[in-house]
Amino acid sequence: MNHIRRLQVLWAVLLAGMLFVSGAFAQSISGSIVGTVTDVSGAAVSAAAITVTNEETNTEYKATSGGAGEFSVTNLPPGTYTVKTELAGFKPSVAKGVRLLATRTARVDTALEPGAITQTVEVKAAAPVITSENATIGSVLDSKTITSLPLNGRTLDRLIRISAGVTTDSAANPRVAGSAYWGGIQFSVDGLTYNDMGNGGGAYSYRNGLSTLPSVDAVSEFKMDSNSMKAEYEGSVAATVVTRGGTNDFHGSVLYFNRNKEYAAKNSTAVALKKPAYNRNEFGYTIGGPIIKDKTFFFHSFEGLRERTNRTNQLSVATQ
Repeated sequence: MNHIRRLQVLWAVLLAGMLFVSGAFAQSISGSIVGTVTDVSGAAVSAAAITVTNEETNTEYKATSGGAGEFSVTNLPPGTYTVKTELAGFKPSVAKGVRLLATRTARVDTALEPGAITQTVEVKAAAPVITSENATIGSVLDSKTITSLPLNGRTLDRLIRISAGVTTDSAANPRVAGSAYWGGIQFSVDGLTYNDMGNGGGAYSYRNGLSTLPSVDAVSEFKMDSNSMKAEYEGSVAATVVTRGGTNDFHGSVLYFNRNKEYAAKNSTAVALKKPAYNRNEFGYTIGGPIIKDKTFFFHSFEGLRERTNRTNQLSVATQ
């Protein structure tokens, strides 16, 4: 009995520690969809049923409009959603293609028209020109953009250099938002955060911080906030990475990239010499899909790197 009690206490301590760590260091990547429901005259409509559906997994989230017609659906994973608004005596309104980015809030206002519930008003959601729900300044890149960009070395540090607010392209000492070095960036991968301890120097920062980021092909969204972030972010600049996940449709890709000396130019100061040895191969794949439709999904990514090159070092050695 004493042994069982010890095990119970141990499990309780471990659980409490896990909860403390998740509460202290983890940050949410979820977003929210808010809006106001009115009729054609502009009067607020209360008690309308709001159904928000993830278009890739068919997961549903429900809410009801309040006395002023307002509604809010929180804790939504990044993705594309359909927002359906229903109330007896009005035609249901369906807004499709609502793109919700990590930690962002999307607004979907609805004007219900009188009519039978068998009639539906369907609209295509458009990307807002200005995000009015928060004052965060930053940039967001989706999966298609990330994989299409010519990233030298296929590393995500290149995305930081082309983000809004970056004032230099120096690999050794990049600066973000005018004054913050890489050492002040707080990274978040699927809500799990860590601080870049490079304190400047891009090479050190890359080896010890950015090397923990996932493969480029496994990234669904990369977001760089350079000003007016939420209070939960400790650093002066926040980089959020959201990895891809499985959906109701099977999807995947195969990648292979090669760089070698045959296609490289000679050094302008050593045109008479042979090109130094260099051969870089990057290869991998991604695959995702449903395990149980509408309920359970999987996604797997692999990337390998084989690089052969030479290096010249200058060393100080003792005399004979």
